[in-house]
Amino acid sequence: MPIRALIFDFGGVITNMRWDVAGQLEQKHGLEKRTLLRTLYEADDWRSIEIGQGEIDVWRESAHKRLEEAAGRPLPHLHEQWRNSWGLI
Repeated sequence: MPIRALIFDFGGVITNMRWDVAGQLEQKHGLEKRTLLRTLYEADDWRSIEIGQGEIDVWRESAHKRLEEAAGRPLPHLHEQWRNSWGLI
């Protein structure tokens, strides 16, 4: 039977998502624990990305807006800072 699909489990399997860095950024900016995770991945626009129907740039901008709403103030692009710390396992 030919291979019809290949599925990867990205976070924590292929990539070290550096949860320690996420925590440090949250603490530094006075955010509750898991705020970066929640605002980035617990949203309908992320679910669209997961199935190949969303726009990455739109999702990232929406996530940043959710982050600022959670903080109640403008913030630097913390998701990007967190993503930049990731590396291959």
